[in-house]
Amino acid sequence: MELDLSRLDRSATAIEKLSPFDFVACPRCMQRLTTRSVLEDHYVVFLQHDSHDENAGPAALVQTRTGLALQLQDAQALFEADARVLETARQRAQQTDFLAHTVRRQLDAQTRDLVAPCFDAIAEASARVALLRAANAP
Repeated sequence: MELDLSRLDRSATAIEKLSPFDFVACPRCMQRLTTRSVLEDHYVVFLQHDSHDENAGPAALVQTRTGLALQLQDAQALFEADARVLETARQRAQQTDFLAHTVRRQLDAQTRDLVAPCFDAIAEASARVALLRAANAP
């Protein structure tokens, strides 16, 4: 929308600056335009239809610019609202991650005393089994 507004401003400036002139040479290549045969309702430089209707006048440009500016404001308001929602979601995600980390640490602390003796007992039993097997081996 910003590009459309910029393009519209450049177009309005070009129309304002160049419309009073009747070109006798192409402004790009300097070719003479007076010897060209041009249809009555066509533009002499580009040979395209030259509409002199109300859609190409200054009032139409102002109306179009106003419409684009309103659309841009709406888009910016939506962007700001989405940015606030995103920031809230990020904060909640950060809080949830912190809570999950805290709960995980508490769970580890609570189960450490229960699980550690079992691991020690399993290690001792495995060692006894290995000794017995080694003793009974031929």
